[in-house]
Amino acid sequence: MRLGVLALLVASVCGLNAGASFALTQNLMNYIIQQGLPVGLDFLRKYPLPNPIASGDDDSISWKVENGQIVSVNAAAKMTFVNPNVVQLTIFNLEMDLKAKVNAREDIWPHPSISADAEASTSGATATAALSSVLVNGVPQISVAQCTLNIDINVKITGLGIFDSIADLIVKAFKGTIEDLVRKEVCTDLIETYLVKNFLNPFLQKFKYQYHLPIPAPFDKAIFDFHITQNPDVYDGYLRLTATAEVFSEDGRHDPDPVAPLPQVSPSVWANKVVSLEVGPLPFDSTVWTFYTQKLLTVTAKKSDLPPSIAPILNTAFYKSIMPKLYAAFPDTDMQVTLFAATQPRFQMNQGHLTATCNMSYAFDVVKGSPQPAFLMWSPFEVTLHVSVKGNYLIGGLDNVTVTLYPGNCPYGIIGPDLISALSIPVNSIVNALLIPLLDAFVSKGIELPSFVEPLGSVATVYGNFVGAEVILNQGYVLIATDVNITIVEKKTGLPFPP
Repeated sequence: MRLGVLALLVASVCGLNAGASFALTQNLMNYIIQQGLPVGLDFLRKYPLPNPIASGDDDSISWKVENGQIVSVNAAAKMTFVNPNVVQLTIFNLEMDLKAKVNAREDIWPHPSISADAEASTSGATATAALSSVLVNGVPQISVAQCTLNIDINVKITGLGIFDSIADLIVKAFKGTIEDLVRKEVCTDLIETYLVKNFLNPFLQKFKYQYHLPIPAPFDKAIFDFHITQNPDVYDGYLRLTATAEVFSEDGRHDPDPVAPLPQVSPSVWANKVVSLEVGPLPFDSTVWTFYTQKLLTVTAKKSDLPPSIAPILNTAFYKSIMPKLYAAFPDTDMQVTLFAATQPRFQMNQGHLTATCNMSYAFDVVKGSPQPAFLMWSPFEVTLHVSVKGNYLIGGLDNVTVTLYPGNCPYGIIGPDLISALSIPVNSIVNALLIPLLDAFVSKGIELPSFVEPLGSVATVYGNFVGAEVILNQGYVLIATDVNITIVEKKTGLPFPP
């Protein structure tokens, strides 16, 4: 839950393909309440009361209830999912004690006056708020659809003496004012303003839904988009959202191929974690499509880049007897070989691993001024990718591969079995010594599990990060299930809240 500036805005997100979905469980809601309730109680406890709280002029007696203080506040709370897309926040067993002074004065001379004590308390009060969301350019915006408060105030005034005749009037006015005040304190100021307006919506607005891939040039000219594609679906015990999770080129071009729908993963798969992220083929396919169309899936090796055992294949002398016309045209001339994806790579998600497949071409050129084409070979290419968790990173690793060569174009003769046999082992060595390590370095850097820092008004700062992540690879999807660690630090003391 890391939650920045949008690089680009999507015109109509709801029509985009969904490449990922994530689920928030009831256990997460319970944990958030556990961490956040002390902050809410502190807000209520320190709530500034108006002064005077109530006043009146009855039976020629002017009176005020003033200098009020909230002595104590306690409550329990819960958050539950309600169909179709509502999160219900309930504050119950709300106990609040207030005290104040009642100052009364007779309007008629000789203006006797008195100061009395007023106490107000409630127990068993309940506030229920329905939090709903709408999407604005793929960003959820939370609102309070309804907030109700059931409360009964018990008021006691002692010491009015000669003004006891207006005690019932003062009690009635004080009670009504306190009920309205608590309703405003809980529903308007705590939930609508403090929680939703000042925390949740800024948090959701600042989340980095779109950014350049954090990888070295030239691969950084690709943008990752994670806008939400539809309002959340509420199920029994969890809430599910879908997101684009697509990579596209910096100039705005998208992979035009249709996207397979995400499978509906059973909650039993990730029930022991509080958050899960299900990733389909789209992020992988759109990434390689972006690199492929930008002609970035290529690597060139010169003779000096190869180990001595196979370096001779990058000199025309190696082909003197196999391809004499090449040697005659460029005697004893060094060469280079360029490996590139001849077809767009495609990912297949299998149980325990992923595979990427494409046709790989091997272009052998003579290094004579500008490279001169010598011959072209190709092979089917399939590489296996494993994903795991290391510390706070999701990392990948690639297996070595074996390729089978097939002949391509050659202006100097026919590529026959002798040449294919002679190059089979060296080309496999090049693939596994140069290409696989290059790709492995790319995926082994990993993706750091996000964290976030978000102010909670002027009172506290919320720190959060994902912990204990697990990765499950299955047919058609990758699932990342994780727990969340949230710490709320009071700004005044710098200590975890409550101090």
